[in-house]
Amino acid sequence: NTNGYKIRVAGEFPSADATGLLTAEEYNHPEVQIRKFPPPDLFGECVVSVDPAGSSPEADASTIGVRVGNMVPEILTFHGLKEVELAEQIRLVIKKYTPDSVVVDSIGLGAATSTLLEEQYPSEVLTNPRIIRLNVGMSATNSVDFFNKRSELYWHAANAIRTRTVQILEDIPFLETDLTELHTGYTSKRKFQIETKDAFRERNEG
Repeated sequence: NTNGYKIRVAGEFPSADATGLLTAEEYNHPEVQIRKFPPPDLFGECVVSVDPAGSSPEADASTIGVRVGNMVPEILTFHGLKEVELAEQIRLVIKKYTPDSVVVDSIGLGAATSTLLEEQYPSEVLTNPRIIRLNVGMSATNSVDFFNKRSELYWHAANAIRTRTVQILEDIPFLETDLTELHTGYTSKRKFQIETKDAFRERNEG
């Protein structure tokens, strides 16, 4: 059984060195990974999610993900972009998908990107998408079961794939790596947590 099942149904609490939110088989299930030409029609609420990174060569990639209804048509990655350049790439995605909202991880470098988008898409213009600042280090919505917002979001993303309620329309290798290889565990207060980016990087580079 999965760790999520153990804690929620069986009342068992895995050790802190449990690995992977999903198995590779769960991630690559044919009801999840959809490859059709032409691609399926997209309908439903559209949300663009942005995870900004630095512009230095050693920085992680900035990502722009798109969800329309229960489908993920693409997740774009960019290396070495400055805030203004990333904002321009987001603008192109907004033009393509006309999302209802754009959620930006606003910790650190994301703050400047959020500000640029708020200036370009003022909230008083009703046709503009809502620009939402998200701090993934803040308390989870369900603070009883989850250590922080990042852990909560990862768990729900994995659960949508596990239950096959989301369809991914293109190959996204780094997403599979994140969901199948990130270490997970539980705090002393039995809250689900996921390892930090730095810990994951150090473990894989070591």
